[in-house]
Amino acid sequence: KRIRGETRAVGRHPDLLDIMLGGESGAKLDNENIRCQILTFLVAGHESTAAAMSSLVVFLQANPAVEAKLVGEVRRVVGDGAVEAHHLTELTYLDWCIKETLRLLPPAGKINRMPLTADMLLGGRWRLKRHTFVQVDLFALHLDPQTWGP
Repeated sequence: KRIRGETRAVGRHPDLLDIMLGGESGAKLDNENIRCQILTFLVAGHESTAAAMSSLVVFLQANPAVEAKLVGEVRRVVGDGAVEAHHLTELTYLDWCIKETLRLLPPAGKINRMPLTADMLLGGRWRLKRHTFVQVDLFALHLDPQTWGP
């Protein structure tokens, strides 16, 4: 109750916690579920971010021209000060580098989907029965030469 009151009192748009607490839709999670979700965000969120940033550093070290271009963009946009939120929309090359890093080395290599609720034909080729679990291999998807080239 205290958290709900504090978040509503500031007069801002609802955040993820507001939505989990009931938000505007009225659907809400119980306190135990909210605790579990927050723990997941803390553990999985920082680990995957650390893995992605480590991969980015490795790729930049292996590609000095890309690193130099990125450093140039950051110096041009940010200058000598600290990076602030408003800079992020101007750091387009950084955005591209991060997205390419996530494509080449996603922190999670697979996505598991819930069982299908009905039989389906996938890609016009594969028949999947109801209750089948589907797993997407991101490495195969992100490195597909038909999509991304050789």
